[in-house]
Amino acid sequence: MKVRYGVALLVCLAAIVWMVSSLSANLNYMETVSVAVHDRGSKGTETLRIGGVVKPNSIDKSARTGAVFVLTDGKAAVSVKLTSEPPSLFSECTPVVVQGHWQGSTFVGDSVLVRHGSTYDAKKHMVGDALDASGCPRPKQA
Repeated sequence: MKVRYGVALLVCLAAIVWMVSSLSANLNYMETVSVAVHDRGSKGTETLRIGGVVKPNSIDKSARTGAVFVLTDGKAAVSVKLTSEPPSLFSECTPVVVQGHWQGSTFVGDSVLVRHGSTYDAKKHMVGDALDASGCPRPKQA
């Protein structure tokens, strides 16, 4: 009887370890611009997400698809070449998360997520300093 409980306990523990390791391998974290720029050499062409604010007067939509813009977090800035069409809410001073990879000193993004919401608080979402440093006006507090 004790052997059965021991085996059942081991099976349950093995299942828990497998689930936790599977979940942690599938998490996709966002890095700030300054961290991503600092770690650029070690990342190579690995896919990652970078979060920051679109710098004012930096968007160039003259390409057939996508856009080129500068992303900043207030401490560092990076040139981003977006290979897909940006969403309709994409604009200057907008907090975004770009998914892509490094190509030299340019970050080539294949998708961009715009952070927004009816109760959005820039300071709460760690972009308040980036807004200040980029010259963007802060959103009005409710």
